[in-house]
Amino acid sequence: MFLSLVLLSCGALLINNGIEFHIVNFINNFFNLHLDIEFRCYGLFYCGILLIILSLIAVLFFLLQKGIIRQRQFYILSSSAVIIFYFFFLLKDAVNVPITDDFRVLKFLAQYANCHSFSGQLQLLLQPMRISAMREVPKLYLITLIKIFGAINFKWLIWINGLVLLAVCGLLFNFFSYSSTEKNAFASWQKELLLLAFLFILLQFQSFDTAFWTISGIASYWTILFTLLAIQAAGGNSRSGFALSVLFSLLASFTQGNGLVAFPVCAVLFYLQGHKKQALGMLLSLLITYILYMLTSPYPTDMAKWEFNLFGILIFAAGFLGSSMQFMYVMYLPVATGFICLGVFIYATVKKYYLRNRFIYATLLFVIMTAFVTAPMRLSSGPLMSRYGIYSSAAVVLCIIVCVEIFWKKNIENPNFKVQVSRLILLCAIGYNFLSGFMFYPEVPIRKVKLQNFVSDWKNGRPITYKGPVIIDGACNYLDAAVKTGVWHDE
Repeated sequence: MFLSLVLLSCGALLINNGIEFHIVNFINNFFNLHLDIEFRCYGLFYCGILLIILSLIAVLFFLLQKGIIRQRQFYILSSSAVIIFYFFFLLKDAVNVPITDDFRVLKFLAQYANCHSFSGQLQLLLQPMRISAMREVPKLYLITLIKIFGAINFKWLIWINGLVLLAVCGLLFNFFSYSSTEKNAFASWQKELLLLAFLFILLQFQSFDTAFWTISGIASYWTILFTLLAIQAAGGNSRSGFALSVLFSLLASFTQGNGLVAFPVCAVLFYLQGHKKQALGMLLSLLITYILYMLTSPYPTDMAKWEFNLFGILIFAAGFLGSSMQFMYVMYLPVATGFICLGVFIYATVKKYYLRNRFIYATLLFVIMTAFVTAPMRLSSGPLMSRYGIYSSAAVVLCIIVCVEIFWKKNIENPNFKVQVSRLILLCAIGYNFLSGFMFYPEVPIRKVKLQNFVSDWKNGRPITYKGPVIIDGACNYLDAAVKTGVWHDE
């Protein structure tokens, strides 16, 4: 109980604007630094809210120790607190303003609204765009929302993306719950403790672009969701497994380009289960889909500049897999993390981990293949992009699951070892969430203010004072067209 009071007091201090300012100012003076005070104050605010959530979890643990609540109730309530914590910031910082490629989404929707012939609308649907994420499924999704609600609201889309991320977490956790290891390899509470740790890793804002950049979130979260559903179908024993895996692989492919990877991943999964005909069927489906993919909607020429530097691709893939660790925006830690992930996958393959948990193995294969297929197209831009963070966070979680399941079995008779490791992973996950919030979350409220200023200038006919990477050239024209056609309205 004392720990809870300490955490609550520290959290209350950090969310106080005056205290935040004095803390950052003291650090600057004491260490002779030049930290941006406003930026770091936002980071301290995030840390303060996190400490308050941790104080609540500490209270729940105290009630658990006293026998007032059960272990199951403790983990349900603690997980709910982490989810509420994440959505608190989504609700607070989401704005109904497009950023970057979202403006081109508005352009597409305005063109679609002005087109009244079926052939013209179909041509727009299949027409390639400069946005690699704007494939057919996102287009149909947004068109459907307009048909239902009359217009799109970027704030609502951000919230829906958050719910899709929760669904992704649920599927990953369900895969973790499946294991052909001995029944006593995991105590229920040990697994739930690890799931709580994974929530801290996945629900954070290192990948702030995916969280608050609408089309990026739709492309990434929905592609991962469809791929996980395809893997679940391929790994199950249902008669409809093959048909469902093809269906979900198609949806993943036409959501974002890396969704094509779902086909070979499911083919591997079928092959590992001895279903060679289904594996061949997935590869044939991949070939047919790719042909249709490129015939109906090839990438624009300026986006099709592939680079085949083998060493560069390897470094990019490693950086991609470790991009959630890009603290201070340097390559060393992400690349090292990525090579660890690759090493874990190789070790899992050698140990035939796929016989123990084929779902986790296939999902890790999907993330790794995504890293390698992305590399030739994005080699010049580098792997340290915020929107890659969700794949990296998933890779870290998957590697932890692989290691835990492999080494749990070896230490099955040592319950103290499992307790210590579970607690260590949870503490590291909390520390990671704390650090990523302090380092990366401030980008979100800073961007929010700039977007609000931009919209205010646009509405009042003032010169645009903020350009930057999130406001593209011609942004005002895109907003004017969207308002005129009714596909978007400013709040």
